[in-house]
Amino acid sequence: MLKRQKIISSLVLIAASAVGLIYCIRNTGETTLSIHPLFLPSILFGALCLLSVIRLYSGVRMKPEEDEKHDIHVPKKSLLTMALIVAYALLFKPLGYVVDTFLYLVIQMLLLKDGKKNYALIALIAVIGSVGVYALFVYGFNVMLPPGVLNHLF
Repeated sequence: MLKRQKIISSLVLIAASAVGLIYCIRNTGETTLSIHPLFLPSILFGALCLLSVIRLYSGVRMKPEEDEKHDIHVPKKSLLTMALIVAYALLFKPLGYVVDTFLYLVIQMLLLKDGKKNYALIALIAVIGSVGVYALFVYGFNVMLPPGVLNHLF
């Protein structure tokens, strides 16, 4: 069962990384920046594709005695984190960088923190993190991030 899972997951990852890489290549246009914003995602998709091919190769060459029953257990927090990342990506333009990142950081810290939660500290870290990175990109790197709902307030 492990051999089949390894091969199928490798093929899915190869297909997904190929789609991402093609998207990045097709949407790389003219820019005044020295490095295009899609440069890093292109590198990451390429690396993911390469690693998936290596995983596929090792799955195909797997010996029958290595193919043992393998139970997959994904912790609930991991599934919630994945859902939160998808929500963050979908709400990025409508809410804007600062609001979306603030909400993501607050929810992610509440999700990962066990025991007593210091809400004031969580909110402070989220504000400093989202506003600080926004200022760094907009004023330091001259890269515009979506203002979202804050565009209507100011």
